[in-house]
Amino acid sequence: MADLSCLDSYVALTATCTRLRQTFGAAFEVWTEAGSRWEPVCGTMADELDADLVLWLDSKIDALRSGQSASLNLGDMRTLVAIPITDDGAPITIALGNVRVDPARLAAAAGNMLRSSLLSSAEVSDLNLTVDEYRRQVTADFEERTYLRQIVSYAEDCEVTRPLSDVADEILPELKSLTSVRALYLVAPLADETTEEAVPGRIVSGVATKPVPESEVLALIRRFANSKSTRPSVRAAARCPELRELCPSADTFAMTTLIRDGVISGWLVAIDRDLVPDAQEFETGGPSEFELGTVEASLLESTGILLTSHAQNRQHFAEKEHLTTELVRSLVAVLDARDEYTFGHSDRVAAMARQLAASVGLLPEECETVYLSGLLHDLGKVGVADDVLLKPGQLTDEEFAQIKEHPQRGYDLLKRLEPLKDMLPGVLHHHEAWDGSGYPRGLAGEEIPLIARLLAVADAFDAMTSNRPYRNGIPLEKAQQILTDGAGKTWDAELVERFIEQLPRMIELCQTSRQRTDRLLHRGGEFVRENHEPLVVGEIEKAISLRGASHHSRSAAADASLLQ
Repeated sequence: MADLSCLDSYVALTATCTRLRQTFGAAFEVWTEAGSRWEPVCGTMADELDADLVLWLDSKIDALRSGQSASLNLGDMRTLVAIPITDDGAPITIALGNVRVDPARLAAAAGNMLRSSLLSSAEVSDLNLTVDEYRRQVTADFEERTYLRQIVSYAEDCEVTRPLSDVADEILPELKSLTSVRALYLVAPLADETTEEAVPGRIVSGVATKPVPESEVLALIRRFANSKSTRPSVRAAARCPELRELCPSADTFAMTTLIRDGVISGWLVAIDRDLVPDAQEFETGGPSEFELGTVEASLLESTGILLTSHAQNRQHFAEKEHLTTELVRSLVAVLDARDEYTFGHSDRVAAMARQLAASVGLLPEECETVYLSGLLHDLGKVGVADDVLLKPGQLTDEEFAQIKEHPQRGYDLLKRLEPLKDMLPGVLHHHEAWDGSGYPRGLAGEEIPLIARLLAVADAFDAMTSNRPYRNGIPLEKAQQILTDGAGKTWDAELVERFIEQLPRMIELCQTSRQRTDRLLHRGGEFVRENHEPLVVGEIEKAISLRGASHHSRSAAADASLLQ
């Protein structure tokens, strides 16, 4: 039975009549219901049906509308056959034919029609299976493309400083869901002490429905990993008995090596489908729907390539950071070489400022920026004449004006170096004062960048407690008092409070730096009591609680303001 939408042309209806004539050996006409009468469509020259025929069709109309054929014995071995060729409700269209009752011919016609019906059913069934498979494949392809787009987008937005394990923690759960594997692991490499080649170290990220022992995962990598390319290794226990020897709980696995330019960043390992197979599935030696295959291996490889890119980008960034740090240290060495008494000052300020930054909640990378800025904060003093910078006595107004130019000079020296741009606010503004009385811009309060406020406190403390050719460093308790008195005036009060809370740690940092400096310069130098005897770390807590003491002449007052 055909849909009217498929027989909406005269040609199609004529073809239907032709097929019926070939089947029954008789001509057929097509009529369509039009209210209380029937109108011809094709196959006839008549304008209307015989009244008796109309009455007969009316008596069979319900059966015809339900899709059933009707027949009327005309005698003399002939039968009138009415076959509905639409089933979309009223009005109905039928094919009418006067068929000779020939048992043999009718049996053959019935057989042909049955065969045609069976073939059509089989074709429809096959087509449905094909459509279902196609639908599943399209859905899988769409999910795979969506996953790949997501991880590429994630990689573009991901901070290059994030550890590889953190990136894997974000990606692997989605990959596990997409591939329906039981366990998925990222394994980090170690350098073999003998060959210096990368060997599996430990699992650093993973997601599993049923975990696999780390020792078994590492054994699989050592035996089957491709150490030359990202091409995945795929094995199943049915064809690789060694698999069960290395990993008794595994039936199948796939892995890819995170490698580029000969450098291995790790391995990505998937083990088993997250299904429960029949025990005999892996004994036949043939492929099984429970085995991992090319689709899973391809997704594993794509993910591995992305993780490799991140690992290498992070390594390149670390190398760049190291180069920047070495550049900074070289610049600082130029300044330190001018005066052995200020040698190490920048290192001590940087270390204390970094510790202070951590105490107020800055992120590790922000603390590192503070540290580098501390190393560079006095670089502008390379432009100050030696007779002014190293002068042991009181400075004149003109000489003090030269000293005050060093933040701007340092900024101008560094501003064209792109890797150092984040350090510039500390270099330029570390002599600004909370009340606006500082230089070079006269900024006040929170107008002063935080990095500069951190450096200002550390810089003042080291300037006051360090020895100079013209004076010894002032006692620890006196330096603490000056900081306390200047809180909210010269320095950020909150930072001063945090600094004093951590004074024991600050002293340890300074003493470590001074010891390093002393070894380089072959001299001794420590924090002092008021009588200039060494102040050991064990006495720090007692010293913190002390208050009072007189200023030294220029050394205390001048250095506290100049912060040299």
